[in-house]
This record gives sequence, C-alpha cells and structure tokens, in this order.
Amino acid sequence: MDRIFDLTATPHQAFMRGFWRGLAAPLAVFSMHNIPDWAQPPVLEVRNPAKGSAGLAGDFRRVGDCLRAAVDRYHG
Repeated sequence: MDRIFDLTATPHQAFMRGFWRGLAAPLAVFSMHNIPDWAQPPVLEVRNPAKGSAGLAGDFRRVGDCLRAAVDRYHG
C-alpha cells in the first residue's frame, strides 16, 4: 500500500516503513544533478538614520524611501 497513513499496519510494519523511508530521504534530497544557476541578489547597503530626524516617523519615511528607490531601480 502506498498511502501516507496506513492505519491497518502493525507497529513493526510502521517502524520498518519509516526506517526505510528515512534512509531514502538523503538520497532524494541530493539526487538532483542539474541545480539551476541563480544569480546572487545584489546586497543593499543599509544606513543609520540621521540623528536630527523627526523620531521614528522620519526614520521609517527614510527607510521606505530607500526601499522604494531600490525597487524602482530593480524594476527599471
């Protein structure tokens, strides 16, 4: 039976099935030979907000402006 849950199995059968599937898991993880070549994402520099800012509202506004500029640069 190839079901996820087999409620009719004996404890021994359930253990053996789990044991063999556990041994097969590393093979399934590392069996892919064609790993796609993804370009690494650019690293964005994060700067501290200016000390004369208007509290957290000014800080969040600056961070939001910086993120918006980065998104606009990414999307062209």
